[in-house]
Amino acid sequence: MLPEIHLHPSPRSTILPLLSPQIAALPITRRIQFHLQSPSATILATFPPTTPSLPADYAISYVDRSRAPETECWLFSSIEPSSNAGNALSSDAIQRARLQLLALLAHINDLPLLDSYPSTQNRSLLLVGAVNRTTLSLLKNEPIDPADGKKVISGSTGAVGPDPDSRPLPGHLDANNPLPSTVTKTRIHSSTHPTNKSQQSVVKGHTIPYAKFIFPPHALSTPTTPSTSITSGTATLPTGMHWTPIQPADLKLVLSRTEIPRTERTLEILPSVGVRLSRGPEEGRLIAWAFLGVDGSLSSLHVEEGYRERGLAKGVARRVFGFLGAGVGEVEGRAKGEGDDKGLVGIEGGREYAHSDVARDNVASIGVARALGGVEGWECFWSWVDLGAVEGVVGGL
Repeated sequence: MLPEIHLHPSPRSTILPLLSPQIAALPITRRIQFHLQSPSATILATFPPTTPSLPADYAISYVDRSRAPETECWLFSSIEPSSNAGNALSSDAIQRARLQLLALLAHINDLPLLDSYPSTQNRSLLLVGAVNRTTLSLLKNEPIDPADGKKVISGSTGAVGPDPDSRPLPGHLDANNPLPSTVTKTRIHSSTHPTNKSQQSVVKGHTIPYAKFIFPPHALSTPTTPSTSITSGTATLPTGMHWTPIQPADLKLVLSRTEIPRTERTLEILPSVGVRLSRGPEEGRLIAWAFLGVDGSLSSLHVEEGYRERGLAKGVARRVFGFLGAGVGEVEGRAKGEGDDKGLVGIEGGREYAHSDVARDNVASIGVARALGGVEGWECFWSWVDLGAVEGVVGGL
């Protein structure tokens, strides 16, 4: 039997106080903390809003299908912290976690879609971002084979292509330096081709593994008070450069420098930091930039050719992470045309953890992440969930 699903209309008061200590829940926590929540954003959980403390087993989802073709959903299962630590999972725990995830997805399938949902999108496919390896294994009901994944996924039918919110940093990861075995091992076991419909996979496709890097507060040497501007001045920069926010006129350049299809509407609402030339014939030229994604992750970090290996990537990353400082994002984040100028809200002092997702073949990005003090935490994926398959699986229970 599927567990009951509860709507959380005020997740910052009913979920965040309970969930924020969980580092494994950082992506969905930061997504709830992002200052803009569209009317179609829905936060669901397997426990009611009146719950005073987290139950032993639970699952949470954040879904906003108005963001298509970008990432529409984030999932978190209470089984993830134990799995990240390399602990064995009992068959009962696996079954409970799978049923909770299926219940959330079945509820999502029943949510109405806006008339403005892109006609090019397959409505039965849900793009889920930063899915923990164990959670993805639960949805597939089998271990994850990296050979099945693609670098990025997108498209109107779940075909292979760039995922708008996969946020790979520039470069290539050394294949001889994988994540620790305690992180990459999954203990989900089932038949590859189950005959029982209730045991079938609900995953249409997924990416290769991305390393989830966690940056503790002490690693982020950025301005963290409203009185100190993150997007102005020249501190730590080479002569002839200055810090700057990313302007709407810059977005075509930003989009031209990535294979990841993103939308200007999203980039305009994200906190951002850039570096411009302040002298010479190219005065005013934007040469480096980064954004803080809707889930608080480092996004679209880029340095123009001719200006690399000068520390600009690390400098821009540290600056944009400054929006996570208690009170800072609420003052300087950009949100033109969509509400108050804020970045992320409700981040307590000492809890300014940042994160980023780096593809395994991304050597330069791994180097940047480590140089920033990042620690490899776990593996995650972007995945298409087939909501039609969810309906079939749930019907077979």
